[in-house]
Amino acid sequence: MSVGISPDQVGEGDQITISVQDLPDASSFSLLIEGYYDVGSASPFSFEVANLNMPFSLSSGRIIAYAEKSEFLRVNYQEESGGVIKTLSIISDASGSCTIDESASISSGGVYNKLWLEGLTMDEATVKSRLNLVGTKAGPEDSSITFNVKGIDAGTLSIVVNIDGGTYVMSKDITLGSGSSHTPEPTPVVPTSTSTPIPPNHPDLLIMMNLRFRQQHRHQPRQ
Repeated sequence: MSVGISPDQVGEGDQITISVQDLPDASSFSLLIEGYYDVGSASPFSFEVANLNMPFSLSSGRIIAYAEKSEFLRVNYQEESGGVIKTLSIISDASGSCTIDESASISSGGVYNKLWLEGLTMDEATVKSRLNLVGTKAGPEDSSITFNVKGIDAGTLSIVVNIDGGTYVMSKDITLGSGSSHTPEPTPVVPTSTSTPIPPNHPDLLIMMNLRFRQQHRHQPRQ
């Protein structure tokens, strides 16, 4: 079994590729993208994984999103290519942490055009976020997962692939644009938090994903 993650550096909108070889069916599979980013206090932030190509399926899966120092967190995703976009939103707990953990099976061979996270910073300008896709793998043993990063023009993306509960782990830090002053510290385990649900059409909601980066320009929330 082997996993390769490339390239070493990307610009906004460039493609990231995760090559997987000799991955047997029924393996537990986890893809984690984690990051820190600076957007200024009381500012919207957003991060999008566009054109996510999943060559194998993840059954009995979950989508887990997490943010620190954010007023709220919103996750938008499709369970099937071309399907209905689902939106989940929560308000942060007293410490400023937000966690969304949703059951979601991902089908093979689909290109998921929409997968994004949104939030609003608190008094501190730096936000920590994670996005984690987990499930039981079924499909080709040799394949490549590809996606494009949008919404962030500078930072560091930490990508971690975890197979069979840590039996095999591959991680890589990818420089985005000019990079970030933050040192990546990937954390595969997402902490829980007590959060209050809010309506999905809340006017202030925005994006992020299990990854590590620094945003140099503000991005407006999606409508």
